[in-house]
Amino acid sequence: MNPINTPNSASKSMIAQNVTLLNEYQALIDRIFTSIAANAEGKPTDRPPVEIMKDIVELDKKMQQGLDQIEEHQRVHKKILQVIKEIEAENNTFMEFVNELKNGKEQLEICLDEANETIQAINFSSESSVTADEILKYANRISSYTSAPPNYISGTFAEPPYPDESRMRRSFLFRQDADMMFNEGDKNDDEDEEEEDGDDMHYINPNSYGSLETMQQQETFDLDLNPDLE
Repeated sequence: MNPINTPNSASKSMIAQNVTLLNEYQALIDRIFTSIAANAEGKPTDRPPVEIMKDIVELDKKMQQGLDQIEEHQRVHKKILQVIKEIEAENNTFMEFVNELKNGKEQLEICLDEANETIQAINFSSESSVTADEILKYANRISSYTSAPPNYISGTFAEPPYPDESRMRRSFLFRQDADMMFNEGDKNDDEDEEEEDGDDMHYINPNSYGSLETMQQQETFDLDLNPDLE
C-alpha cells in the first residue's frame, strides 16, 4: 500500500529533485569549459563540447519543468493558506453563534423562571382572593382606630403620644413609687435626723427621678392616655 504524500513530503521531494538538477547542471558547465579549453590546447577530450551542450539543453528543459512545478506548488500553497484563513474566520463566526445561543438559553431560562414565579403568584392570588365585601368589612373594623380623634382641628400641630414625661412625673403612680423609696431610705438614716412634718402627700424629698421643682406641692394627676377623647 503506497503511503499518502503530504504537502511537506511532496515539498521535500521537489526540493531534492531540483537540487539534483542544479548539481548536474553545475557539473555539465564545468565539463564544457574543460572540453573547450582542451580543444583550444589541442588535447583529446572524452566528449566534444557540442554533445555536452546538448546535455545541457536537455537538462535545462528538466529544470524548466521543475520551475513550473515550484510555481504550481507556490500557487497551491497560497490557496491552502487562504482556505485556512477562511476556515478560521468561519470557526470564529461559528463560536460567536454558539456563544449567542448560550446567552439566549440563559436569558430564556431566566424568563421561564420569572414566568413560573408569576404563574405561581397568580395561582396563589386566585386561590386566596379577597372579595370587596371582606375589604370593606376590615376597613370598617379598623376605622375607629385609624381615624382622627373627636374635635380634631385640621392643621393643628401633632402632639407627642400621651403620657409625656412631665405628666408621668406628676402622676399618682410616680409619687407613690417615690414615697416608697424615700421611706426605705429614712430607715437607714442616723437617729439624729429630724423627722419631717406635714402631710405625706405634700412633703418634698430629693430623689433620682427629677429636680426639686418636679416634686413641689402639685395637684395629683391620673394617667390619661388620650385626653382629646374626653
